[in-house]
Formats: sequence, structure tokens, C-alpha cells
Amino acid sequence: MPAVCAHHLPRPQGCAAFGLLYEPGRNPAVDSPIGFSRAKVGVERMSINCAVCHTVRARLAPDAEPRLYTGAAANTVDIQGYQRFLSRCAADDRFTADNLIPAMADKVKLSWLDRLVYRFVLIPIVRKRLLEQRDGFRLD
Repeated sequence: MPAVCAHHLPRPQGCAAFGLLYEPGRNPAVDSPIGFSRAKVGVERMSINCAVCHTVRARLAPDAEPRLYTGAAANTVDIQGYQRFLSRCAADDRFTADNLIPAMADKVKLSWLDRLVYRFVLIPIVRKRLLEQRDGFRLD
């Protein structure tokens, strides 16, 4: 969604704008942050796991290179900011299959059946659920 809803990001850094971490050598414009997993369960889907909140980049000495430590408390991640971003995207007129499917197809191969399922089932459901979640949390 950062490609479609970049105007809702607090800074122009993609998901890194929320303090999400990337493995060294990964490209934030292409790769997913640490703690985001992609799986094909009927269709391609992305979800978060514990590593989002439990991975930290730190250095053990002032002159040491920062390293990633799993299991630690992530002190840079703004989960509520990320949730607000998702809510703003869902409320945006650009949250449509015509905009989202091409952005998704830039990252994963979508069959014609995938495109139909996303267009007529999943994108409308995700939008509805994100807006319900926004209203339930009273975000924005």
C-alpha cells in the first residue's frame, strides 16, 4: 500500500517511515520489512508476525556496527502510526482494485483468477475491515 497511498505516509520512506526494520542489503522499495511474511494461501497474502515488535537494531559498543537482535523490544516501531496509515488508505478514493492490483502485480505474479478474487472479493473485504477497525479503535 505504500506505493498507492504514499501521500498518507508521515515521511517518504515507505514502511521505514514507521520505524520498521529491514535486513541488511534489502531494498525497502521492493522487499518487505522484518516481521512481514508473505504466503500463498489460495491467493498471495501478507501478514505480520512477532518479529515486527520484537526485533531491534542496536550496537553493543559505541564504535560497533549496528546489528539486528530478535526477541528484543523494538524501540523504533510505531504500530499505531502504521495502523492509522492503513485506515487512511482504506478511506482514500485510491483504495480501488484498479490502483491496488497493478501495485501488487509489481511485487508478485498474479494469475487472472487471483486478479478476479482480489478485485471482487478481497479488496472490498479488506477495505471494509480496515474501516471497521479504524472506527473500533477510533483512529484518525
